[in-house]
Amino acid sequence: MPSTLTTRFLAILALLAFAAPAAAHRFEARLASPVSSRELVSSEIAWSCAGATCTADAPMSDAPARLCARFAKEVGRLEQFSVDGVAMPANAMGKCNAKAR
Repeated sequence: MPSTLTTRFLAILALLAFAAPAAAHRFEARLASPVSSRELVSSEIAWSCAGATCTADAPMSDAPARLCARFAKEVGRLEQFSVDGVAMPANAMGKCNAKAR
């Protein structure tokens, strides 16, 4: 049987896990062609675009590859997609752009 201290500790951890806000990540996409919209929403992420570069700060709601593919489907072919400054490799970008409009 767990001690009272252990039980309290686990209860506090559970509360903190549910109370803590999701960490925001920095997304950046470089588009093959500029978009006319300055702001758009894809996968419940609000993007701000200037020319051919779009950025967003949001919690990670899905795998980066799926977020990339959904965004490419909305805006067209992407040259690059990065999360927290880490760019997706070239082979992953091919899959990302497979359904680009």
